[in-house]
Amino acid sequence: IDTVIAMSLKLQECGYYHYIAWYDIESETVKRIRVTENTHITEVVTQIYSSRIYSNGMKVISAYNAQYYEEMESHVYYISTIFNEENAENLKQGRENTFLNYISVITDENNIDEDFEKILEANDINLQIVSCNNLNNTIESLSF
Repeated sequence: IDTVIAMSLKLQECGYYHYIAWYDIESETVKRIRVTENTHITEVVTQIYSSRIYSNGMKVISAYNAQYYEEMESHVYYISTIFNEENAENLKQGRENTFLNYISVITDENNIDEDFEKILEANDINLQIVSCNNLNNTIESLSF
């Protein structure tokens, strides 16, 4: 969640309006908030911490695509510590003209598997790395 907040603040600072989305177990829906000012980030944090969020990436991606299938974003940033081939394929589904990014949150920059990078490359998903050990500098280096 720290990475999402830091990235959202950076996007806001750069003048990019964006959504933050998560899957709420109790309502069985994807919730999202459009962020156009910093107070919206506070609202996101409040809602996330009062929700039971689901962390299975595949279900979250599938639910988001089903719920917002008519909306085609120009850029998608998927932030997670867990990602696999099935998630990559789900993220790509129906988004042929979307710039896709997987933001890998790691504690050690050397733990990115080559096979994992090949999966992302095969699905035209850009890999960007955020280090928990150096959050501010790695957020600054992300390309938007």
